[in-house]
Amino acid sequence: MTRLFRGLQKLTAAFGSNAAGNVAIIFGLAFIPIIGLVGAAVDYSRANVVRVQMQNALDSTTLMLAKDPSLSSYTSAQLQQKASGYFNALLAKSYATNVQISTPVVNQQTSTITATASSTVPTVIMRILPFNIS
Repeated sequence: MTRLFRGLQKLTAAFGSNAAGNVAIIFGLAFIPIIGLVGAAVDYSRANVVRVQMQNALDSTTLMLAKDPSLSSYTSAQLQQKASGYFNALLAKSYATNVQISTPVVNQQTSTITATASSTVPTVIMRILPFNIS
């Protein structure tokens, strides 16, 4: 019985000092945060691309509206329809969903047109991790 305990004691001492396979364990533990960081970078890049595309489309939409000679005679609904048509045509291929453009505000005194747009960009990689990203 004593020999059995000595053998067990030697095995546990050898197990604690053995360094073989530590790289695999450390990589296994670090894999999930690495995937999370890569996923966050990819999803952030996609959202940034959409933001730039929307900004360009919104700028072009307001410039096209400003060049319209009958702009001052449009009703709010007609102005919204024209702005939506221009904006959606310019933002045809995008990662964005739920794209909405506000009714442009035309200020005759300062000769300005103000419009805003919003959308959502669904995550691709971060959706597989148990995080809720808004």
